[in-house]
Amino acid sequence: MKLFQNASIKHKLEAIILTTAATVLMVSVSLYIFIEVRSAKTNLIDQLEGIANLLSANSTAVLSFRDKEAALGMLSTLSIRKDIVSARIMDVDGRIFASYNAPDKRLSSFPEKGAEDKILPLSVFVSVPILLNDNRIGTFEVVGDFSLRAKRMSNDELGNLVDAFNQMLDQIEKYDIEIGSFQKSLVKQVTERTLALEKAKLAAESANRAKSDFLAAMSHEIRTPMNGVVGFASLLQETELNAQQRDYVKVITQSGDKLLTIIDDILDFSKMEIDKLTLKTQDFVLKKLVDDVDTFFKPKASKKGLSFNVSIDPELPDLVHGDPVRISQVLFNLVGNAIKFTSHGSVEVAVNLIHQTEDELVLNFIVQDTGIGVAMDKLDLLFQPFSQADGSITRQFGGTGLGLVISDRLVKLMNGTINVSSMPGEGSSFSATIQLRQSEKPDSSFVVQPKLINAEVSETAENQKANAAESLKGLSVLVVDDDAINLALAEGLLSHKGITVISATGGDEALDMIEQQSIDLVLMDLEMPEMSGFETTRRLRKMAGKAKTVPIIALTAHAFPEKRREVMDVGMNDLLAKPYKPEQLYQMITLWTGKEEKNDTHISTSNFSLSVYDQQQAKKSTNGDKELENRLVENFIAMLPSFRESIQKAASNDNYEVLYDHVHKLAGSAGTCFAVALHASADALQKKLKLSTVPTEQIGGDVLQLLDEMERFEKHFKVD
Repeated sequence: MKLFQNASIKHKLEAIILTTAATVLMVSVSLYIFIEVRSAKTNLIDQLEGIANLLSANSTAVLSFRDKEAALGMLSTLSIRKDIVSARIMDVDGRIFASYNAPDKRLSSFPEKGAEDKILPLSVFVSVPILLNDNRIGTFEVVGDFSLRAKRMSNDELGNLVDAFNQMLDQIEKYDIEIGSFQKSLVKQVTERTLALEKAKLAAESANRAKSDFLAAMSHEIRTPMNGVVGFASLLQETELNAQQRDYVKVITQSGDKLLTIIDDILDFSKMEIDKLTLKTQDFVLKKLVDDVDTFFKPKASKKGLSFNVSIDPELPDLVHGDPVRISQVLFNLVGNAIKFTSHGSVEVAVNLIHQTEDELVLNFIVQDTGIGVAMDKLDLLFQPFSQADGSITRQFGGTGLGLVISDRLVKLMNGTINVSSMPGEGSSFSATIQLRQSEKPDSSFVVQPKLINAEVSETAENQKANAAESLKGLSVLVVDDDAINLALAEGLLSHKGITVISATGGDEALDMIEQQSIDLVLMDLEMPEMSGFETTRRLRKMAGKAKTVPIIALTAHAFPEKRREVMDVGMNDLLAKPYKPEQLYQMITLWTGKEEKNDTHISTSNFSLSVYDQQQAKKSTNGDKELENRLVENFIAMLPSFRESIQKAASNDNYEVLYDHVHKLAGSAGTCFAVALHASADALQKKLKLSTVPTEQIGGDVLQLLDEMERFEKHFKVD
């Protein structure tokens, strides 16, 4: 630069002129080369299209007659063109009929459809259809190469320009080859990584399933010995104990209940992780559900000296459609945590209606406490599995840390969210918003309220349980189980109520017992080594006589819902999950047997000693509103003639599918209207209708008994 500054003006002008001239020359040469390359490509495309059109026309005959030799001969004529790399004839299905490759072939494969530009550098691709009567019968494809080099004809400036032109083409071809190689390498890496991710995903899903299966198996293995602990603790409570011994038994029972809660939480969590947990929606009385929460937790709060209040939005409809068991589970988790972590002050529960339409409604449950609270930076941990905001909480209060995780996922299943606000030392407020559907029934249609524990067993009022158990005296029950502890427990619980117990440790022995003795009911374990409970039931149902219809109740520690479907499919009547409470076992047996009268094969719910109407429960559910209670009863009685007519018509036509629908609806209405005996009769009949093994005459007898119970309910209120 300094040299240029010190140069004379003459030299500066000469340098500027030379630089300008050189720049113009370079631009001109580059433009010339670009135009030449573009022109060469255009010319080659035009030539190839002409050749392709000519050969495609000549290919019609060879392709129509499948003359491959003639097709190859026609393609071989392309060898006179050095700029043609490859050509081929494709049939209508895209299969190669005949192909040609130049001797110095550089094209390994034709481009795929939609990727015609991904061929050799400095190459062009032409494709034309092969037509027969305007119908495409194939395709002619050809690839040309315009990378041929120019020859140097002289040693002057034009010769140098030709050399420069050829060098530029070499560089372009080299770069294109490198880019193509890089693309192939990149595609290979992406493919390999995609396969690796797929493999890792499958491995993770397999591990997740294995974990869930392991948890289910562990749940079964833990529940089996827990059945003995809970059952014998219940039996022990009924023996003569001093005060200290009674306290010990109480601790055993409470510890067993806590352990079962933990097992259930882990099982729920494992089902959520593999998307096995689904909602079971039905119509239910929301106010009754909230009232159950109030009744359950008020004594617990009072015992800790806490104020416990529940408020319900008066605008809430009586009936809603959703999963009452899972809603109860969420409320029990939130309220249970609030009471557990609050040592003084209060726990407030509020249920509010956010908005509703003709089809849907959105509810908000708020649980607020004055407990220990949670720091702001720890709130996210509340909804992570097996985590708690403070590790010392687990040591002080216990728990798995799964309650809120399960609640959060259940709420999400109901298209809702859970939010929390909290201050350490001041308390916490949990807000759960869920979306439910409006009931499709009018307010006068009713449904049975769900039970959180062993919902399969129909419960009656407390003062009727003892009477129902009394009717079990004199029954003969076969207990089939390979576990000595379970057998001893069943014998103890059943003999305590005057039931004759016959024990069998396996399926073969059970089949022999059925043939030799008169059995009123079978309690069947599912997991037995030589012959499972499923296979035993299948064989039993094929036997002649009473074995075809004897009620069989499955006893299992498996808690998955699909297990109920399995037991029904093989011909069992019901399922009772281990560990079970003694009263649950008695109620199940009462439901399926009762005390049978002579010469009468159907279940006689009148002999269950069940009351016609549960006045106490009705009063509680209507919050003491006598006018509402009377209106519900009147509406239900007004529905009975329609039920009677439909049931009689379906029964007379032996249309058990329609009969089941009517009986199922009646059972729901009777249950919520607290028509105890009528509900028990309808519930027993609908369960029998699910079985294909029940004789027609027994169904007919149960229908008559159901009609009698309907009449008894009507007369009860006419007398009153």
